[in-house]
Amino acid sequence: MRIFLTLFIITCFDLSTMGQATEHEFRCMVNTYTFELPNDFRTSHSHYTEGDYNIFYRLDTIAKTDTTRLTLHCGSMVKLPHLTDSTFIVERTSELERSGKQTNGRYWRELNLSKGINIFFQDATVEERELFDEVITKLLEQIKQAGNRR
Repeated sequence: MRIFLTLFIITCFDLSTMGQATEHEFRCMVNTYTFELPNDFRTSHSHYTEGDYNIFYRLDTIAKTDTTRLTLHCGSMVKLPHLTDSTFIVERTSELERSGKQTNGRYWRELNLSKGINIFFQDATVEERELFDEVITKLLEQIKQAGNRR
C-alpha cells in the first residue's frame, strides 16, 4: 500500500510541474524584454565585442545534443541572415523575415529587425513552432512599445 501511495504522490508532483514555464529576459541596449518558455529549455549566452547571443534550447538527453533552438541576438557586425545553408528551405520571405521548413522536416523562422535585434529558431516541431511564434509575437509587441517610448 505504501508503494502505491508513494507512486501516487510522485505522479501528482510530476503532473503539477508539467507544463510550467519560466520567465526569461532578453536585454538589448537599454531595453529588457521578457518572455516565457517551458521549464525543459536550457539557456546559453555568448558575448562578442559588438553584441550578445542568447540561446534557448531543448536537450536530447539520450543523444546529448540540442534539438530545438531559439536564438535572440542583439548586436552588429554579423552576417545576415543567420540561417543560410542548404538545409533551410525558404517558403516565405519579406523585407525583415524569412521562414520555412528544413530538409529534416522541421521548421525555422528568422527575423532581422532594426536596431541590431535578430530573432530566429530552428529544428522546431509543429508544436514548438507555435510556441516560438507566440514568443516572437510577444517580443515584437515589447520591441514596438520600447520604440514608441523614445
